[in-house]
Amino acid sequence: MKRMLIFSAVLIFISLCGLAAFIFHLRHYAEQPAGLEPNDVVVDIPAGQPFKTTSQTLFKRNIIDSPFKFNLVARLKGYDKRLKAGEYSLCACMSPLQILEKLVKGEVKLYKLTIPEGLNIHQIAELIAEAGFSDKSNFIEAATNADLARKYGIDADSFEGYLFPETYYFPKNCRKSPPRLCRTRSGVRFSCAGCQGRGWSLTTPRAKNNCHCAKLTNIVQRSQRSAS
Repeated sequence: MKRMLIFSAVLIFISLCGLAAFIFHLRHYAEQPAGLEPNDVVVDIPAGQPFKTTSQTLFKRNIIDSPFKFNLVARLKGYDKRLKAGEYSLCACMSPLQILEKLVKGEVKLYKLTIPEGLNIHQIAELIAEAGFSDKSNFIEAATNADLARKYGIDADSFEGYLFPETYYFPKNCRKSPPRLCRTRSGVRFSCAGCQGRGWSLTTPRAKNNCHCAKLTNIVQRSQRSAS
């Protein structure tokens, strides 16, 4: 009986030591990058994608070196159900924990759109088309829509002179749904559906008050139906 108790105690001790060693190893893995090269890799995470699929994608892109451990870290931190869909810029020089925190916070890759001061509607349309946010002719058609201008309280037949010069940063999904026009006290800014009515800007604060948005795609489609 005594031998059995000693054997059980030794077995429990060995198991606890093994568990402690595994936890220490997992913690080290979570804080250790898979590589040192700072080369960014763009990864697209669709909405509703299983976490294990995301782990396999990161592994195949050489961003992490163990999907199994990555899954465990995410589950222990409670991150596996909290990832936000989007396009991310990641690299192997980031630790698994840094990668997870970025995916949970939704720190997606942003595309720059700068509207300089003094440009007319046609010049702005060229910039937007070059950035891949909208077709040039569609934007001009919407920006010269007199009814839309009046909807935003502009006493003119177009948005000429009212489009706010600014530098914006939009995520990928805004390329799928072109920017909105957003009326503020200081002028008309751009926003987008993918940002829940917000556009990121590094030059001025985000518009918060008296902001009413209209989707350019809907306006263009309505104009095209009327023309046909």
